[in-house]
Amino acid sequence: MSNTQTIGVAFLGFGRMGETHLRNLAAIAGVNVVVVADERAERAELGKTMSGAQFATTDQVEAINHASVDAVVISTPTDTHARLIELASKAGEAVFSEKPIALDLAETQRVVQVVQEQKVPVQLGFMRRFDPGYAKAKAMIERSATLTREGI
Repeated sequence: MSNTQTIGVAFLGFGRMGETHLRNLAAIAGVNVVVVADERAERAELGKTMSGAQFATTDQVEAINHASVDAVVISTPTDTHARLIELASKAGEAVFSEKPIALDLAETQRVVQVVQEQKVPVQLGFMRRFDPGYAKAKAMIERSATLTREGI
């Protein structure tokens, strides 16, 4: 780890979803966004400025292998996830990636095998806010909060 008090992060992909993830990540105490990488240099620079990262690059491999990086966040186009998860895990970095791992089952299974062999933590983002069960729970919580505020 780059420092016992912080986790150095390489952030890959500063598009629509990436901007949300980077904004949230930059607000977490103990997280140091070291480098923002995007295939478009202007997007990488914008992400660097927004997060206070030290570096911006168009080279995702360079970002993953930066000496101060302990973890990698992948928010790139879907067809790049498998390759980047594999590279980051082989570099010994913890990984958070947008879903899916890959576009087909065989590639997904291959990457999962690589991750298991490397013994690094990997987490996939999976938004469920529109799942019927979650929507029902949210409505129940909101109804309960309203009743509590009204003293009922």
